[in-house]
Amino acid sequence: MKIIFKTILMISIIYFSKERICSSDRMCTEADRYKNCVTDASGFGFCSCIEGYVYDSYNNCLKNVSINEECDSSHELCNGDNQECVNKICSCKSGTAYSNEKNKCVTIIGYGETCDDGICDTKLQCGSNSKCICINGYSYNEIEKICQKKVDYGESCDNKYDICGDNLICNNSICSCNSGYTYNEIEKICQKKVDYGESCDNKYDICGDNLICYNSICSCNSGYTYNEIEKICQKKVDYDESCDNKYDICGEKLRCYNSICSCNSGYTYNETEKICQKKVDYCESCDNKYDICGDNLICNNSKCQYSDGSYSHTSSICTYETFTNTDESSYSQFIKFNILFFISLFL
Repeated sequence: MKIIFKTILMISIIYFSKERICSSDRMCTEADRYKNCVTDASGFGFCSCIEGYVYDSYNNCLKNVSINEECDSSHELCNGDNQECVNKICSCKSGTAYSNEKNKCVTIIGYGETCDDGICDTKLQCGSNSKCICINGYSYNEIEKICQKKVDYGESCDNKYDICGDNLICNNSICSCNSGYTYNEIEKICQKKVDYGESCDNKYDICGDNLICYNSICSCNSGYTYNEIEKICQKKVDYDESCDNKYDICGEKLRCYNSICSCNSGYTYNETEKICQKKVDYCESCDNKYDICGDNLICNNSKCQYSDGSYSHTSSICTYETFTNTDESSYSQFIKFNILFFISLFL
């Protein structure tokens, strides 16, 4: 009975097993040179792959080759999951990559996907929330679906693989400020150009030429005045200084003539007051600060008159009268003379 059972068991093993029963290595190598005869605990001998070889799907023994080692697809077998022999090198299959941590080829995980059981794609890393995120120094581009390197102002860039910083654009392979922005060497950022009278922020904005951000409004620098026609701040230039009609503005009652600030027509420069004063004729109203009377005239009682202080006004026309200065005023002497003249007519 025992003999019958043992015979049936051996037949079943032979039928269901992939290996043949053997009593010597020779019996195995006749079918496959990479097999030898191995005896199990029960005393049965079975053909098995020699050390360093593994079974393929056809029960052949192929050399067990590790990742990145040379392989021959007909005699060697890449030993890990998701591996295949490509160009005689054991490589991970498409859609997988080798994980040093897991010591095998695992599925490549994309941006934002869970990364516990796989490996994040190129330029990605597994974040604290177990999601694939861009590595440090890279930002995700939703359009290109890749992590792009952050590139600073003035550095080389590639529109496909790089992304310029805030308010920057990749122009002619160099990161430059966007249109309407200017680079600030101190802040190391591109600042928006803001015009005269517009709101500004000293951190993120830069006022235009000869402007300063004052009380959050772009205003002309000290010593400059805004020209509404030219739409620029012009430098205030004093008398007898060099000037440019485009970028400079001469002071009060001055004009830029032959590239020199000179008094306007009808005005004369007063070296003491350092201003241009209007030339005022005899008997016209005057102001000692802003006007200058003509030759031999002085401004007295807000009227230009001769230096002896005499003037008369007849029918809105000023005419000069010659009188002799005595202890009395010239006018009083004139009145007294006329009174005496009329009295003499009646005597």
